[in-house]
Amino acid sequence: MNSSDQIDQESQKKFLLWKKSFYIIAGIAGIIAGVFIRKNWSAEITLLQEFGLINENLLQPTSVLEWFSMFHTYPLLGLIYLQFLDVINYILVSFIFLGLFFYFKNTKPTQAKVALLFGITAVLIVIITNPALAMMRLSNQYYNATTNSEMNTLLLKGEQLLPFALIQLTWQGMIVYFSQICFAIAGLIYSILFLKSTDFKKWVGMIGIIGHGFLLTFIIPLFFFPALLFLPYTLAAIFIMIWHIAVGFNLIKFGKKLKK
Repeated sequence: MNSSDQIDQESQKKFLLWKKSFYIIAGIAGIIAGVFIRKNWSAEITLLQEFGLINENLLQPTSVLEWFSMFHTYPLLGLIYLQFLDVINYILVSFIFLGLFFYFKNTKPTQAKVALLFGITAVLIVIITNPALAMMRLSNQYYNATTNSEMNTLLLKGEQLLPFALIQLTWQGMIVYFSQICFAIAGLIYSILFLKSTDFKKWVGMIGIIGHGFLLTFIIPLFFFPALLFLPYTLAAIFIMIWHIAVGFNLIKFGKKLKK
């Protein structure tokens, strides 16, 4: 065996090790996204408010000064209200999309690329448009300000940021809707591909089709029955959560199988 063959073998071994590791990391990310860092934690906080289990001082802010106070006193709650945990969820799910892309890119390259494009687009939109960290930074600056001029300037910046906060709170706005459509299409494509895969259970594909299909139907109440806009999200949530967990375990299993 000459030196070039040895180098090729070493390169292949390193690539295989990287691929195995990434599948396992992607799988763990999926499980965390499904079990611990779920989307819409703010909705669960709101439900606790309805039952009177949340102190009045912890209610969702409505003004810039209240947001600054929230981030100063309860920074984690402020991040939850502004859907920052959703950002983390989307980042974790992006690992699922990347893992599935690497799995299908040789057998279904076109579908894999299209699904990845939609998935990463959804993730990037959510990351770019979320104002939580910016609002927290302004809050810190506000409470460290030493003059009224500085405080007024920071309040003005907060007022400019507030519309983006309201979009996160209400999940309304064309850019948010577009990200949800992209997310649903990505999940649908991968779920359909599962049905003909030997490494993914068919029921996982069906769960994904149902969940992401429900999510995509939000377009109907959006235009025709606004009062029922919550329904598609509610129906989709449990299926997508199970899909994240199941896909996560499948990716881990697939990564371990490559070691043999």
